[in-house]
Amino acid sequence: MIKAKIKEGHKGFYDQYEEPAVRLLEGGQTLTIERQEDNKYVCSVVNPSDLSKSFGVQEGMWILVHKGNLEITGEI
Repeated sequence: MIKAKIKEGHKGFYDQYEEPAVRLLEGGQTLTIERQEDNKYVCSVVNPSDLSKSFGVQEGMWILVHKGNLEITGEI
């Protein structure tokens, strides 16, 4: 699996995978890329920030993130 994070300056609301909801992710938020769909990645959230938690983000939640908003940080 591939580790990534939200690029600095890309804080915003992202679609929750297969749910009619958006969730707040901050720049620097750590994610694990699960797979790619079109020009987006399906990512699971790792250790969400307190601000993200207050907007409903939970550990392991799947989020859709456009590849331009991600910075690849390594492999697990």
